[in-house]
Amino acid sequence: MENVKKAVKNLIYTSKELKEIINKKTYPLLQNWKDTLIKLQEIFLTPDIENSIILIEEDFSKNIIIRKNPLSINQQIEEILNNCQNYKIISENLDLNDNGEFIKNLLGLPKEIPLHFGKEKKENMEIYITQDTPQNINTLINEIEKYLQAKKGKTAIIFNSKQQLNQFTLKIAPFLNKNNITTVSQLTGSLGKLREKFKQSPENSILFITPNFWDNFRDHELIDNLLIHKIPFDPPSDPFIVALKKNYEDPFYEFQVPRAVFSLKKMINRLTGEAKNKEVVILDPRLATKNYGQLFIDNLKNIARPKIINTANLHSIVKTNEKK
Repeated sequence: MENVKKAVKNLIYTSKELKEIINKKTYPLLQNWKDTLIKLQEIFLTPDIENSIILIEEDFSKNIIIRKNPLSINQQIEEILNNCQNYKIISENLDLNDNGEFIKNLLGLPKEIPLHFGKEKKENMEIYITQDTPQNINTLINEIEKYLQAKKGKTAIIFNSKQQLNQFTLKIAPFLNKNNITTVSQLTGSLGKLREKFKQSPENSILFITPNFWDNFRDHELIDNLLIHKIPFDPPSDPFIVALKKNYEDPFYEFQVPRAVFSLKKMINRLTGEAKNKEVVILDPRLATKNYGQLFIDNLKNIARPKIINTANLHSIVKTNEKK
């Protein structure tokens, strides 16, 4: 850190000589450089390490990225609320056990802030959790293929990362296409193109997608069945997550698990449309085998009653639901 500070000081000192080349052409560039130096000074020379965290990392293009993230966003939230006459918490995914306590503590919100419950328990939805999901990817792919072959209607499969999405798409899609099941993958283009292609696809088709695209998909009413590959935990290296974790004695249970619960509820609550029955299958056995899994199950009960099953039973469930 001392070497970085010296380097920043040298940059600032040397840059004073640049005033000799100021003209109409160079002024915008020099102004950008000045703004950059100001940011570097704030980050490294006056870091405020008690209230923020500094991260230096590479992006996907191997560029060096410097981030300064606050350990708390309470002050910013307070400034926003001071300019509002009325505000309330929307319950969709911002509350653990539907009481809003977690989000109030996280953002420093008043305890008396009202909640707005816009979601009711879904009577037309079934949620299944597989407790013995195969860890071997080829075995898991075989089970997913059997399920997709037997299931009617449009199905979406959510993968936590593009790497997972790519891996499963390349292995599952060719098999399904041979069996006259249309596949539409996020890998093929933008969100707009993905939506249009899926809307035009036949009734028996599969959508491969990541959480961010799913959140903004907007045509969720088209989906009859939803498969969720993994619990949507935040990436542990995310600068925002790294900073906020500093506020908790047990960041995993007090912060990461509640946020994952929110994300999972949000995924499922995106399924809309009362005319058809909806089916959700969560292929992550940690919900059934880990201690923290019960927190997820308890919260899913606010949406629909989850059922823990064996992976092999998915086929009989398909047949049972079709008879109904």
